Amino acid sequence: MNHHLRDPRLAWLTLRSALALSVVALSGDQSRWVGAAGLVGCVWVDALAGWLARKRNWPRGAFAGPAEMLADFICFVWAPVTWVTARNGGVLVWLAAGVFVLAGAFRLARFAVEGLVGGGYRGLPVTYNGYLVPLAGGLVTTVLPYPAWVWPGVFLGLAALMVSTRFTVPEF
Repeated sequence: MNHHLRDPRLAWLTLRSALALSVVALSGDQSRWVGAAGLVGCVWVDALAGWLARKRNWPRGAFAGPAEMLADFICFVWAPVTWVTARNGGVLVWLAAGVFVLAGAFRLARFAVEGLVGGGYRGLPVTYNGYLVPLAGGLVTTVLPYPAWVWPGVFLGLAALMVSTRFTVPEF
């Protein structure tokens, strides 16, 4: 067996991706809060895996880096879009979701090239979408009227933050 495939990070990436795919599968109206919990769970699994990797000094295999980018895309770009568009699918939502997906892909590609800048992440890391999209979902269902207008704003706002070069988010 290839030693790159025994990297402990891969098990965590698989767990996180499976959780995200379950969010996609449960995106219907009847499971919106289960999906929101799954998105937040992806953030926690990502944080726990990072903490364990640092604590146990896991070496990074050559396969883990690209696999992590794919898992981040699935968990923090594709799953949130699926979670939102399963219930709110107007033309403006879909157009904004397309911009959000492109911005997320760009953000991940930029991080793959730049890495950390000054001890932080340039622009909003995609991981934050795992918290911010369910938070917006909670606000849409309880406080904010007109989700057909709110979701395009949420997607476009997050897209702008992800591609921004004007701020850095400290690494935790």
